[in-house]
Amino acid sequence: MRISNKKRIESLTTKVLQNADKMIFYQEYKFYIFCELKSIIDENIVCLILDLNQASICLTNHLLERSIKRALISFCLQNTKFGEPDFVRLQQEAYSKFDNLVLEKSVDFACKEKILTNDEGSLVKCWKNTYRNPFSHANISKILPENASDIYFPGWGFDFRDSTTATKESPMPMIKVEIPMLLLAQTLQSDLAKDKAFEYFDNVFKLMIKIDKRYKEKFNIKFPIKMQAENP
Repeated sequence: MRISNKKRIESLTTKVLQNADKMIFYQEYKFYIFCELKSIIDENIVCLILDLNQASICLTNHLLERSIKRALISFCLQNTKFGEPDFVRLQQEAYSKFDNLVLEKSVDFACKEKILTNDEGSLVKCWKNTYRNPFSHANISKILPENASDIYFPGWGFDFRDSTTATKESPMPMIKVEIPMLLLAQTLQSDLAKDKAFEYFDNVFKLMIKIDKRYKEKFNIKFPIKMQAENP
């Protein structure tokens, strides 16, 4: 049965009411070096509120890679301000060095520069295989067991050609079949996203908070007292 537009709107309204409150912290948090990533964070929050979980994971993947590169560039600039004589040169050098790196190389540089701890670097590389490759690179094998091609599930099927002659009294004959796990890969990905999208976003966000605090500590940057209170 088709769902009416009214039912869809009611469903969306329910999701907003159920999910919006838990996203307030992420929406209101004020970063120092990641302020330009606010639009990505806000779009991700909308996805999570509406249970668009696969879209959320893809956005979190992008947020993760952009935040690490943004951190590398910011640390390289050494808190040089826009308008200062060396800013343009240092910015160009930083972008040239870091902007085209693959994720693993970005992580290695970030660990070397003490932007990430070694444990955090290992965790990011784990996220690469768990979320980034299957969702953003369509490498579905990363969320399936190694022997997925040998796993089958019992099911039922029918021959579409029989539908032209089937009647209520003589329905299409059902055939017992074995369904390979590979055919269910997209369903498994959807289930994983439903279970893990918020947790993944939360973990990446908290990692960004740690990086942002390390930057402010290294360069002795103090937020106004009001903003410090807003960012526990």
